[in-house]
Amino acid sequence: MSITFSAVRLNLSPVDPAAKYRRPYVPMGECDCVDRFIKDCDAAEATGADYPPVYSCEFCELEINLANANAADLFAWLGIPFDYNGVIDAEELAVKCRRRLWNEDRNHDPEIPGYEDKTPGRCSVIYTGRRPDYLRENTERMLKLAEYAGDNAISWG
Repeated sequence: MSITFSAVRLNLSPVDPAAKYRRPYVPMGECDCVDRFIKDCDAAEATGADYPPVYSCEFCELEINLANANAADLFAWLGIPFDYNGVIDAEELAVKCRRRLWNEDRNHDPEIPGYEDKTPGRCSVIYTGRRPDYLRENTERMLKLAEYAGDNAISWG
């Protein structure tokens, strides 16, 4: 399971009485990279051509997708209460990120070695570990996303 972080803005459109509910936040941008890639792959397959390169745009490059455990650790690292979905003011998030990016020993996270647990009678668990400064790298990415959002918000889920 994973959690995706993206920039959103408050939905100021009028409420449609026919709608079951109104989304309070909407994405700040639209991305059709996956749709374009699939269409071009289908065309390449039909003609025997080489597959196209993976598409990318500013909006999808800014999205951050983390495993649940890494997202929970990043939230703890930034001092934000963890939940599997939510919204935070982008400016508040930027402040928390900048504090964690000061070049001090406490702002560098250690490597976490991987392991495999194959205890009989239980599900196997494989944890791939985490390289040193993984949380710091994702804090830099989160800051970039928060700066892109400006006075809007960051949502995750």
